Formats: sequence, C-alpha cells, structure tokens
Amino acid sequence: MGRTSGRCSASLDFYGGLPQIEIGRRLGISQMHVSRLRARALGHLRSRLLDLEKQAS
Repeated sequence: MGRTSGRCSASLDFYGGLPQIEIGRRLGISQMHVSRLRARALGHLRSRLLDLEKQAS
C-alpha cells in the first residue's frame, strides 16, 4: 500500500467517520493495517505542525 491508500484511509476515517474495519473492507486491507496507516498519518501531521511552530517562533 502506498501513499494513496494512506490518504484514502485518512479521508474515510476523519471525513467519512467510518470505523477502521469498514475502511479496511472498502480498501481491501486489514483493520490492523488501517490502524498503522492512521498512526503514520498522525505522526506525519504532528511532525509538520511542530516544524511550523518552530518556524513561527
């Protein structure tokens, strides 16, 4: 799974409000993989926000 599935997973999770099991079913991946993609996406977002905060100060 590449960047596209991670983005799709995040979109379905945050905008669609779907549970991880349903996201996995729609993407053809396991709920555990959806969980890992979510954790990776949130980690990336956290990192980007911290970088922006450092630049602002």
